[in-house]
Amino acid sequence: MPNIAKEICKNIRKVDLKPDDLLSSGILFEGSLRTNQSKLYNILEKKQLIRQLTSDIPTKIELTSDKRLFIEDFMLYEDARFPKVIKSEESYFHELFSFMNAVKKIWKKSSYQNRDPAINERTYSHNFVNSLIEFVFLNTNVEMRWDGSPCQSTKFRDIKGDGPIRYPDMFSYVRNDFYDHSYEFFFAEISYGPFSLDNEDHIGEDFTRLAKFGNDALNHFYFFVKKFQENEQIIKLLDDLKIILVHFYDMKMNVYIMDRNCGPFRKMVPYLTIKLPIIMCDLRKSTDNSINLCEHLNFINSLSIQIISMVNDMVKRRQLLEETKISDNDTITSVFTPES
Repeated sequence: MPNIAKEICKNIRKVDLKPDDLLSSGILFEGSLRTNQSKLYNILEKKQLIRQLTSDIPTKIELTSDKRLFIEDFMLYEDARFPKVIKSEESYFHELFSFMNAVKKIWKKSSYQNRDPAINERTYSHNFVNSLIEFVFLNTNVEMRWDGSPCQSTKFRDIKGDGPIRYPDMFSYVRNDFYDHSYEFFFAEISYGPFSLDNEDHIGEDFTRLAKFGNDALNHFYFFVKKFQENEQIIKLLDDLKIILVHFYDMKMNVYIMDRNCGPFRKMVPYLTIKLPIIMCDLRKSTDNSINLCEHLNFINSLSIQIISMVNDMVKRRQLLEETKISDNDTITSVFTPES
């Protein structure tokens, strides 16, 4: 058990836990601890343990010169000629064109230039977010579901499978039809439109929903893996498995990474905050911001591909037992996930 987890367990009786506190669901997030559990936070900070809730992983993969030039030619000069590239690169340029075209269309809409608060969540999703997510999952074969589709993780957040039915704004998963199991590894919440007024409460609720979706997904996959024969090696791999959580609010996109490597707790780390280039003030600067965004999305794409590969590898390692009695004593179940 990591030192930060030991220290929290040692002091857990001294804290006042409430349903909307992420720690109640076993989620360690620095901002939540600092706000809701200041005494515990100070103990962890004094012992230099709070740094374990930060990340030093890279946040972008730089575009090659031909891809940067393609974006510049299209955004600055309306020149959308596709370069001659190897076949494996063709799909990237087509998806890049689709995403940059969506950005360019938004720049031309007066409602965005005038920051119209009437742009609601569904409109924003259709105009921009959908294209961004499609670009993130370039060259993958994952399933994606949007608002109105229930996720498997919340229902099976415990062994009995009697958890609540919840509907993320968007989630993606790797499907195993043989075992009727979905490994949901990517969740997104969109808190109204980019210019909505008085939406702080909704932003906070969506953030909590994201965190608990991630916790439920890790627990759901843990229970699934526990049914495998000789599962010790697979369970060790679970500590390296990531959940990607994306929150769209105002004109920003926040990205968080959640994993199990502070067991029995779940560590949620702020990975990236970026202002989205949905308003064009200066064409050159807005184009540079679009390039910067694509470089961050490249890394999320790379991380997604790693997660998909790891999940497929773990599922193939062992055959599932017909009946295996398992315990949920080494997991912490989410409490009170906001409905919407």
